[in-house]
Amino acid sequence: MFKKLWYFLTFKTYENNLLTSGGANYLTVIAVIVSLAALSEGFAWGHFGSTFTPDNPYLGGAVLGSFIFVLFWFFDRTMVTQDMMTEEHAKTLDGEDYIPNFWEKYKPYFVFMARLGIVITSLYITAPFLTQLVFKTDIKNEMNVQYQNSINQAKDETLGKLEKR
Repeated sequence: MFKKLWYFLTFKTYENNLLTSGGANYLTVIAVIVSLAALSEGFAWGHFGSTFTPDNPYLGGAVLGSFIFVLFWFFDRTMVTQDMMTEEHAKTLDGEDYIPNFWEKYKPYFVFMARLGIVITSLYITAPFLTQLVFKTDIKNEMNVQYQNSINQAKDETLGKLEKR
């Protein structure tokens, strides 16, 4: 049971069959990278989701973060494990010449650019919320300084008015 789960999580659909040890290690490393990328996306969107439910921010964060994690993990898993050369392999094995059309030739680049676009869009949406999370202490300290300055200024103005009387 755990072995099947491990193979699923490390993108080894056919277990270690049809894999060299180098290929198995490569898939494991890629699986870790994909998991970390999905985890970071899930965390960013989870923090963003916590703003949707002010009464229970943990619920909104957990639901949206989990959904985005699973979405990106499966999306990236599909991109990593799909065979973009199926037609070429089939024709080559049949002894035919393979001449790719435009789409077949540039499909890997299109997939990469689509993923890059998704990352940029995700960063554009979640960056302000992540900045707020990262600099939470600095923002709180600056707000306290401004609050204290406002109180001191109000005291000085009040005392100045009282002294003039």
